[in-house]
Amino acid sequence: MKLSKILLVLMAVMLLAAGCASQTAEEETAPAVEATAEATAEPTAEPTEEPAVEADPIKIATLAGPTGMGLIQLIDDTSGKYETSIFYST
Repeated sequence: MKLSKILLVLMAVMLLAAGCASQTAEEETAPAVEATAEATAEPTAEPTEEPAVEADPIKIATLAGPTGMGLIQLIDDTSGKYETSIFYST
């Protein structure tokens, strides 16, 4: 039992150490990959502009009372980005 606890603690320490390690090796190789990608990219004949698509409003629902107090700013927003609904319990 004690051995398994010790092994779990050691594994946790190793995972933390691996997560905190510096990433200098990845940073050094990243520019070389980008340079080769730029060299092999084919130029396009003519850039095309995509028409602007109007996004649907974000739908937000809340319960009446203290749970919905954080949404007051979104409820008062008149820009049309948000569609809010307030639900009451009976």
